[in-house]
Amino acid sequence: MKLTETLGSPQNILQASKEELESVPGVGPRIAQAILSPELRGKTYRVLEILGKRGIQYVVLWEEGYPPALRELSSPPPVLFFKGDLQPLKAPSITVVGTRNASRYGMDMAFNLAQDLSQAGFTIISGLARGIDTAAHRGALQTGKTVAFVGSGLDRIYPPENIPLAREIVEKGGAVISPFPPETPPEKGNFPRRNLLMASLASGVLVVEAGEKSGAVMTARLAQNLGKTLFALPGPAGSPRTKGVHSLIKQGAFLIEEAGDILEILRPGASSKKETKIKKPIAMDEREGKVWEALEEGPLPVDIIVEKCNLSLQEAYTLLLEMELKGLVTSRGGNTYERRIT
Repeated sequence: MKLTETLGSPQNILQASKEELESVPGVGPRIAQAILSPELRGKTYRVLEILGKRGIQYVVLWEEGYPPALRELSSPPPVLFFKGDLQPLKAPSITVVGTRNASRYGMDMAFNLAQDLSQAGFTIISGLARGIDTAAHRGALQTGKTVAFVGSGLDRIYPPENIPLAREIVEKGGAVISPFPPETPPEKGNFPRRNLLMASLASGVLVVEAGEKSGAVMTARLAQNLGKTLFALPGPAGSPRTKGVHSLIKQGAFLIEEAGDILEILRPGASSKKETKIKKPIAMDEREGKVWEALEEGPLPVDIIVEKCNLSLQEAYTLLLEMELKGLVTSRGGNTYERRIT
């Protein structure tokens, strides 16, 4: 840490002489010689080359852009590697975690909760994993920004099917962050470190479906130790996916059913939705008008739209796609649609 603080950058360290290195407090001849070794210098140059080629940025512990909450950890990561913008971490944030093997209910609820919390001004933090993490990121992207923490180097995003999601997070003003340098594989031992960072940055942690010994429950425990507020979405009794969630509720986590429950605790008196207005419809044909009227009371799944509007399933999907392209409706995930809000 003293090296970069004194010399200014990793590049400057690599170019420093033995005498310059030894002049840094705490760096003696032995450390200076190790830094000058061909093996370490070669590895460092390779990392810097990858950073440049992959568009990966980094921020070190004492720099202004480093998240202040992480500095309060007993062992903060000296360097954060990231793509995108760290600004969303300055807003109030909620970490949403849960099982990779999620149910349809869990996925839909994670999506909807993240969407509503994002709309209320919270940055949604999650781990880019399959299942609940993926649903939370996608929900947040509907109305705001989200930040993903990964347990690998940013050149080895895991799971690989979420590489497009990581790209979308960055394109829409969020960030993908790692405490691990490029070429670090997604090894099991990396994820507790990743989980600690997610817990430390949030105003609260929401658990949606989690086994008793899951990483999601670990994240909740870490957050609890840091004095964060815990929220848990209940599920069916006896399900392996909800045993961890119910255990957290028994031990004091707030039971929640909708985003408003979280906001009432973090922002007493607040609503889960910003003041919004429904976009006035442009010219619509008869079938579009029927769908528009059916959505007057709020979001509906496709099968209910089919029933209310007397459409076949194929007709409904085609019509909803056309209306989405016109900006009349929007998908909430889980085959559910609502009128477009502006």
